[in-house]
Amino acid sequence: MEYQLEHHEIQNHKHPFVIKLVVDNLQHPSNYGMMIRLAESMGVQEIIFCGTAFHMLTRSMKRSSRSAENHIDVKFATDILVELEKYKAEDYEIIGLEYTSESLNVQSYTSTKKHKVLVCGSESIGLSQKVISVTDFCIHLAMYGKNSSMNVVLASSIALWQIIHLQTE
Repeated sequence: MEYQLEHHEIQNHKHPFVIKLVVDNLQHPSNYGMMIRLAESMGVQEIIFCGTAFHMLTRSMKRSSRSAENHIDVKFATDILVELEKYKAEDYEIIGLEYTSESLNVQSYTSTKKHKVLVCGSESIGLSQKVISVTDFCIHLAMYGKNSSMNVVLASSIALWQIIHLQTE
């Protein structure tokens, strides 16, 4: 008989990539916590929150992360461009999650690089042109309704899953 597994019974797989998540100018504390929970569940090694809204985890963020902050490196920085330049110098592939005139549908993304950074923008404006200009390329999610965007945590989860899944097939 099939039954639901308890948390302690689940053995998660590991993927062969080094993935960092850089998030720019989030405004809502619950999105911080959910991004941490998402990143940890997808095997991201580090998440960096850039901007000036917050400089440390709050109780609300920890509540929505469900203790995932204890299993992933969480950092705060003020200047996203400085952070991205560090990764560029270390030969990471910098992937922006933004719909642009040249962005690729995430389903057509392929790469041989084992070190990746996914860059996500704020809830209201996404990635700035300055950030887009330092990415190696941008990916977008195909949309089928009237909306042209979705919540940053939801979009990031789909993008991370696709990046990992398409590269491990």
